[in-house]
Amino acid sequence: MHFDENYTEKSFRTLQNFALVGLRNLKIRHRLILSYSISTVLPLVAVYIYTYFRYGTSSITGQVLVLSLLMACVSMTMTTYTYLSISSPINQMVETCQTISDGDMEKRIHDQGNDELAFLSDNIDSMVTEIQLLLEQRQQSEAKKRELELKKLREERIKRETEERKRSTEVLLQHLHQYDGLLD
Repeated sequence: MHFDENYTEKSFRTLQNFALVGLRNLKIRHRLILSYSISTVLPLVAVYIYTYFRYGTSSITGQVLVLSLLMACVSMTMTTYTYLSISSPINQMVETCQTISDGDMEKRIHDQGNDELAFLSDNIDSMVTEIQLLLEQRQQSEAKKRELELKKLREERIKRETEERKRSTEVLLQHLHQYDGLLD
């Protein structure tokens, strides 16, 4: 039998694309339900069916059914806990980011966890703080620019007024010299 590496590589890429793109299009809740169904429910159903056909309706089959239901409940509890531990911080991040994008730059996520979501939250909080500082610097810079523009306009006005007074004074002096010449 000949082993085709290209076929294996193509199959792996197809599976990888499904996992990265296909599953990525599902909401987290649906991914966990799919994972729970594949990893817990299907094997437990298979074990129960095998036990039923192997032992019939004996006490072993009943015990396997009870054990299967117990394992399914424990697994469902853990899946629900996992879902909530992921979705709650994500929902908090989404709500906070929406509030920030609406203009409330004081809002922060403040996730106290110690996982990747807390790391992401801390980075978002740091970025918002940095953006807030940049906006404040920009406002200060614009205020200083306006102040300098006003100062320049005042200086230009004073210069114009000084030049006008100087011309008026020169004209007045010329008139005085002419008048003085008439009196002589």
